[in-house]
Order: sequence, then C-alpha cells, then structure tokens
Amino acid sequence: MGLLAGGELSGEVSVALLQEHAHVVLRQEGDRSRALAQTRRITEICHVLDFARRDADRALQLLGRYRRLDAQDAVHAATALNRGIGSIISPDRGFDDVARLERVDPADLERVFELAGRG
Repeated sequence: MGLLAGGELSGEVSVALLQEHAHVVLRQEGDRSRALAQTRRITEICHVLDFARRDADRALQLLGRYRRLDAQDAVHAATALNRGIGSIISPDRGFDDVARLERVDPADLERVFELAGRG
C-alpha cells in the first residue's frame, strides 16, 4: 500500500476487497482497531467500486467456468471485467486463466508502474 499511500500510484478496489482485507487483518492479528484503520485508509487512497447484481451474475459465471478461481476472486474478477478494467494486481494465480483479465504479480513493480503509466 506504500506506493498508493504516497500518491505515486492510483488504484481501484472493490467493496469485496475491503471486506477481505478487514477479515484477514482481524483473523491474523485480532486487532479490530488496526483492521478498521487500514481499511478506512484504503478507501481514502483508492476509488471504491460498488458491487451490483450484474457483478454477482458474472462472478457465478466465472466461478463455473474457471476451476482455479475461488469464489472471492471470482467476485474481484467480475467487478473488474464489468467495468472494463483489464488488469488486476494480485499474487493469486487463479486469475491467470480468466479471459480478458491480466494478472500482475505485485512483486513485479516494473509492470505495476507500467500499468500506472509511469513505466
């Protein structure tokens, strides 16, 4: 989150990602204040994409089509694809199979900066 927080990159996140982030922090650390603060910070530095019925429908289609894609990632992929977003930054390889969606590993900073128009 450092590049986003520093204003060097801009980003878009789904409502589902916010929930997932808060859930992981709570599960791993048990610190509700930290989970809330971090998740609120994400909403301040990223454009938050709503989740709509059409996203749920597409997520179910993707889940049925791509065996390596789990349910949560199907929601992320559907949210992106329904908004014409063709790239997703994630270490999760299940996205690799999804047509018209490029997965960029967050460790590949050169590609991340390229996507942001700074490469």
